[in-house]
Amino acid sequence: MILNDEGTTFVASSALLPIDLSWEQINHDEEESAVRAQIQTLIRDVPYPWRSVELISPSVEMIVMDVLQRGLNDASYPNGYRTTYIKCLLALSKARNIVPSSFFSRDVTREGTNPVGGGGYADIWKGHLHDTQVCLKALRVNLPEKTRAKLLRDFCLEALVWRQLRHPNILPFLGVSKDLFAPSYCLISPWMVNGNIMFYLEAHPDHDRLTSLIQVAEGMKYLHNHDPPIVHADIRGANILVTDDRCCCLADFDLSLFVESQALDNSSRISNGSIRWLAPEYMDSTLFDQSYLTARDIYAYGCTVIEIFTGKPPFSDIKNEAGVVHEVVTKRSHPP
Repeated sequence: MILNDEGTTFVASSALLPIDLSWEQINHDEEESAVRAQIQTLIRDVPYPWRSVELISPSVEMIVMDVLQRGLNDASYPNGYRTTYIKCLLALSKARNIVPSSFFSRDVTREGTNPVGGGGYADIWKGHLHDTQVCLKALRVNLPEKTRAKLLRDFCLEALVWRQLRHPNILPFLGVSKDLFAPSYCLISPWMVNGNIMFYLEAHPDHDRLTSLIQVAEGMKYLHNHDPPIVHADIRGANILVTDDRCCCLADFDLSLFVESQALDNSSRISNGSIRWLAPEYMDSTLFDQSYLTARDIYAYGCTVIEIFTGKPPFSDIKNEAGVVHEVVTKRSHPP
């Protein structure tokens, strides 16, 4: 067996398992402890195990997802293994459009017959989880099948990233429902009565803006110091929510990604973002460098500082986004 620094066993001996073990050999008839040992051996001994994780039989895909997530929940696992676990989890989710069963909540209900908001391809509903009012972000069902499949995959990836986060300045992830808006999923989070920071500042113009920005910076620091680091990729006023005790937290992780896992995603997802807050290297591909992925959040944060202190978005004097791209890429301008 192999022990971590504290002497805790985290992986089975390779002498107990076949050296040529592969994902497709995992059998749903085996005990979960045996499946866990097989997965640990694969992750330890097989080069780039996430590249072949889609070979798993559909009959064991949820068992494997659950074991991988439990591995991430286990603080005794060495950091080097966490990155591999995350890559395997993301790769399997992307291949099968699934999330671990521990994400699902059956006790959530929705309020009313109409959403209270929305944007893009999702609607926002109010709901309840036990006695707590919650926000339900539901993927729309009346979309072309190909579009729905891609968006469902992105929903699953958002849930996987968000679930790994625990910080006072990060909006809590409460779970997923697959029944409430069937056949679509919905993501569950606390309902924030105060709304986003821009709405809150309109109603409370004397609120301490500097304190809010420090809180946002703490949330961003947590993401970037995560193992592996996470890029939020859409930091702006609309994605900063204000809690009941006037604390700011980062929300909306639909573009977020693990730095170590960007190769699992496509370039369009990496280059997406709100144009006015988007760093120049993501508008001009000749400037793009993957080693600076977290830097895009720093640029967006700087733009958000301007937004919070002025009450206006970056480049507010330019009417359309095409004009912003021209200003940044051609003229090499920065927000005033």
